[in-house]
Amino acid sequence: MHHNGLLSRLQGALVVDIPASISSDDLMELSATVLQRLEFDDVAGVVINLQQLRVTETALLQTLDKMLSMIQIMGVPAAVAGMQAGLITALVHLDINTDRLCFAKAVPRAIQMLKSA
Repeated sequence: MHHNGLLSRLQGALVVDIPASISSDDLMELSATVLQRLEFDDVAGVVINLQQLRVTETALLQTLDKMLSMIQIMGVPAAVAGMQAGLITALVHLDINTDRLCFAKAVPRAIQMLKSA
C-alpha cells in the first residue's frame, strides 16, 4: 500500500487520512510510515483523520489504538478527527482508553486543540 497520499502537513501538524476501507495490516504499515516521518520531521502534533473510515472491526480499532500509543510514546501529541457514531460505539464497547486523546469533529479543530494543549 502506498501512503504518500494519506500523509499531509497542515499548519505544522502531520495529518494522517485513514481511507474508507483499510486492513489492520495496512494500518500497521501506515503506523510504521508515520513513526519514521516523526523521527525526522518536527511537527506540532499528529491528527488521525477517521472521516472516511467505515470499518469498525475489532482488529482494526485495536491497531488504531496501538498506532496512537506509538505516536504518543514518541512524545508527539495526537488528536483524532472525523469520529462517527459507529466508531464511537465500537471504541466504547472495546473499552479502548480514550482519556489520553483529543477528539474533534474536523481536522482544523483538532489542529487547534493540539496547538493549545
